Amino acid sequence: MGDSDKPGVFFLDESGLTADCAVQQKPRPNLPEQTNYDTAEKMAQETIARMKPERQAKRCGAVCRVVKTGKKTTIVELDYLGRKVQVTFPDGQVSDLAVWERILVLHYLGGDSTPPTHTEWVDFKQIPSGGFYFEAFKRRAHDPLAQVFGQNPDLLLKAGEVIGARPTDFGDAAVEVMVFPKIPVVAVVHAADEEFPADAKILFKSSINSFFNTEDIAVIGGLVAGRLIKAAKDLS
Repeated sequence: MGDSDKPGVFFLDESGLTADCAVQQKPRPNLPEQTNYDTAEKMAQETIARMKPERQAKRCGAVCRVVKTGKKTTIVELDYLGRKVQVTFPDGQVSDLAVWERILVLHYLGGDSTPPTHTEWVDFKQIPSGGFYFEAFKRRAHDPLAQVFGQNPDLLLKAGEVIGARPTDFGDAAVEVMVFPKIPVVAVVHAADEEFPADAKILFKSSINSFFNTEDIAVIGGLVAGRLIKAAKDLS
């Protein structure tokens, strides 16, 4: 696995983004991070092994099918940022992703709480413990978005189109990115004017707490910001 595949580079490095879409930032407090990804993946796989794939697939908006290759294997297939990802049960093997992304997929499938029927859009500081780490998250996700798109909000719409996001009605420009089937994330930009500098936010559905912990949500926010910024760079 190369450095660009690690969440420590994608989200938790000095820039908060991958090397090829980095925006320089000053040193800042660290969010809590998982440094032993192999251990985290093994723990998530052990959780998956105790669960019924059909139930987890239904809970997460995924497709479940049984494949017989000597012994019965169940495959759960789900959308992850516009691509199909497969997870085998009971061993929790995830297809063709970096280890930190595999952990996100396993955490998404491995929850057991019932998502609420009523949800609303919230920012990171409204996530449990998010307020404590909000300034770090802002510097890693909000500020780079404002820097790249604040002078040209239409560029956010074009970058969103590149990664399969859809426009939505927030701020001067906003796009909704489907990270997982039940995990929409919105990036919002408010353009700079004579009185105020450019501003940007990442919004989550409040139900995301039923699928991910605060650290995972921080990584997802950085992931969305990074994908949009890279798409904008590729367009230029």
